[in-house]
Amino acid sequence: MDGRLPVALGEKSGVNREVHAPICGSPGVRFPRATRLSIYRREHAGEEPPLTVSERARLRELERETRELKMENEFLKKAAAYFARDHR
Repeated sequence: MDGRLPVALGEKSGVNREVHAPICGSPGVRFPRATRLSIYRREHAGEEPPLTVSERARLRELERETRELKMENEFLKKAAAYFARDHR
């Protein structure tokens, strides 16, 4: 690839015409992921009920656990790489 972003849908844009055109207004226009996500959230805001207090607490707990597991995983990767080196 020559470093430029694909412009036409046929150039591996990763988005099909049915999804791309309603969001952007034109199949040749590309928007950043954050823009597409905010548009999607606005359009589908009323479809899902808000989280309850207990669901929010559980979500925070799971996010904390995920952060800790990612940190442990990174540590283990570094430890494995350290011990895999030849120490002569």
